Amino acid sequence: MVKTFLDRQIEIQYNECRAAGKLISMCGRMDDRLLVKRAKRGEVDAFAELYGKIYEKLYHFAFYMLKNAQDAEDAVSEAVTDAFEGIRKLKREESFANWMYQIVANKCRRKMREYCRRTV
Repeated sequence: MVKTFLDRQIEIQYNECRAAGKLISMCGRMDDRLLVKRAKRGEVDAFAELYGKIYEKLYHFAFYMLKNAQDAEDAVSEAVTDAFEGIRKLKREESFANWMYQIVANKCRRKMREYCRRTV
């Protein structure tokens, strides 16, 4: 695994932030960027950690849209599978959460179309 100059700079800033004991949002964002970079390289643990950080919010979002717990779980589950398979296509590391919300929203829309087909 070859690190680019940017990867190294981000890692240095992240380590300095952690060493200084700064528990500010900048550290969290840098941590997420590093995790996304690792996930893009195929590291399952990095993707799992990213997913773990936002699962609950994604589930609440899906539940709000679908009004059904099982369908919300299914939508999030399908979205995570798609995201894991397509993480290399993510262009900006800092957009991971937004990208995940977009995938979940698309899954919810598909499920709502299925609801309409079933009732007609």
